[in-house]
Amino acid sequence: MTRQNAYKLLDLPSTCTDETIIKNAFKKLAMKHHPDKGGNEENFKKLLEAKEVLLSKEKLYTTSDGNKYTEAEYSELIKEFIKKSHDDLNRYEASMYKLRKITFIRLAATGLFLLKWIVFASIGLSSPIISLVSLAIYGLVMYQAPRLARIHDKYLEMKNKKINEK
Repeated sequence: MTRQNAYKLLDLPSTCTDETIIKNAFKKLAMKHHPDKGGNEENFKKLLEAKEVLLSKEKLYTTSDGNKYTEAEYSELIKEFIKKSHDDLNRYEASMYKLRKITFIRLAATGLFLLKWIVFASIGLSSPIISLVSLAIYGLVMYQAPRLARIHDKYLEMKNKKINEK
């Protein structure tokens, strides 16, 4: 049971740390919920647990929003934060990998276009039709770079799947 739940169960403000107030709140509710007085045994056990949680001398950690947590609760919060941060980082790395792949495809297309232009210019083959066709192919590759990157990813997945099946 968390400290917040214990405070709610004993109907106390979350800033209450006075032992006598906590004990009095427990006694008041125990009179109502004790099994000998016709109360529910499960509710009484929850009240006992809440009292023990609030009276424990365990070190408390206070977060920036003012909530207080026991060491176990605080370490659980830290674990959740680290897992979320790790998941966010993995998503970011995956998106950056895709962008790098698209950029590489576009750079390769640009390099090949420039190489074709240099070779054709050096041997005297500079016809407008050849230039237009090569420019159209270059534009198509630049436009289709994200699709080519996805096709490459699917190819790598199939290749890894075949390797893992063997």
